[in-house]
Amino acid sequence: MNASLIRSSVLGIVFPALPGSEAAMQMALQFQLEQTQWWPRADLISFQFKQLQVLLRFALRHSPFWKQRAGELGLGNQWINSLTPQSFARLTPLARIELQQEIKRIRPLKTPKEYGKLSHTQTSGSTSTPVTAYGTGVTRSLWHAFSIRDHLWHKRDFRKKLAAIRSVPIDVAKGPDGVIRRGWATSVGKVFASGPSMMLNVSEPVHVQYSWLVKNNPHYLITHPSNLGALARHAKNQDEKLSNLTQIRGVGEVVSQDLRDEVKQVFNCDIADMYSCQEAGYIALQCPEQGNYHVMSEGIYLEVVDEHNQPLPPGAPGRILITNLNNFACPMIRYELGDMGVMGQPCACGRGLPVLDKILGRVRNMLIMPDGSTHWPYFGFSEFMKVAPIRPFQIVQHDLEQVEFKLVTENRLTKDQENQIIFILQKSLTHPFNIRLTYLDHIPKSKSGKYEDFISLVEPV
Repeated sequence: MNASLIRSSVLGIVFPALPGSEAAMQMALQFQLEQTQWWPRADLISFQFKQLQVLLRFALRHSPFWKQRAGELGLGNQWINSLTPQSFARLTPLARIELQQEIKRIRPLKTPKEYGKLSHTQTSGSTSTPVTAYGTGVTRSLWHAFSIRDHLWHKRDFRKKLAAIRSVPIDVAKGPDGVIRRGWATSVGKVFASGPSMMLNVSEPVHVQYSWLVKNNPHYLITHPSNLGALARHAKNQDEKLSNLTQIRGVGEVVSQDLRDEVKQVFNCDIADMYSCQEAGYIALQCPEQGNYHVMSEGIYLEVVDEHNQPLPPGAPGRILITNLNNFACPMIRYELGDMGVMGQPCACGRGLPVLDKILGRVRNMLIMPDGSTHWPYFGFSEFMKVAPIRPFQIVQHDLEQVEFKLVTENRLTKDQENQIIFILQKSLTHPFNIRLTYLDHIPKSKSGKYEDFISLVEPV
């Protein structure tokens, strides 16, 4: 497979592909994705439902959870053989808490060997209850393929310098130097020759982050939108500028138009957004021409549904459900992420990939310290669970010294347990905030329909 096969995606820039079977496979996948993105919507739906039928037959036979769920609803081979978007909606969605608690029954009793080596992934748990999911060599390959598609769509030059400021374990990529690597991440680095990349922990204060960026002067930056907003506000008052910065990628949160405008003014570049989750990888990428979001339909079947779990028409806000079409190690079928979204009309760019007009309810606020500096909040969730079974929780910063910890437990904590929780939280937030515990029967959802783990009521300085 030859690098010229993807020439049309990058306006004539041809990157040298590295030798090896993995690189060849990724080049072949990119060639296929270059074709399928232009398929008519009807052809994509037909392709998806053929794969969905294979997944459902496998899940109902080998996954105790899905066998029971389908059986209780009277869904079997006849339902699978005549599957349509409407009849598929008869299957009750998989809730996040079910994936947490029923993972052993969701996993099949056997996984096809031809799908490659098993792997597992876990959400960070820094701001919510962790979720563990499993994948295979096929799911990893598609994850990497969609990542490369994102780079090619947005015409990034792999020879340039890439920086990331992200949520990673608290002891990883610490300042002031972070971590520097010779090439880009796995998705690119194993396929193409690439320039240097570097990472800094998002827990570092914003002024440390900005100094690190000035020192390394990257061409591309990836970070969380709330953190990017704090960086932009800080950069306004700095004499040293980021002269190389060409494009910023948002990850993990909604990118607002206000943030896009602010970034354009401060950094003189655009934001290229993506929609992903740790459990399933890339879900949607921002259209390089129109700015809306294209669903990665070659790997994901996405629905926006109403309160009865029925698909909604374009323009109507509802809950997002995803089905990973190729995960035979942990079938996530009609999996409810906890996000809200709005489906859109076909895109003017001509791609047949369905459109998400809006993704709602994924913003995490920044923690404001008493000195006015801003930080990404770490909560030490795993430490909480060693003290007591707290699930779920919500943290509200009321002012520069007052923090409320809302929690749901079967039994009220002892005074010693409360003191331990307060100590862990003060240590995680790196300041002795006055912390008040509030016991609730449930944590209410935000207007967008998602649990907000952290809410700051303090205006950034």
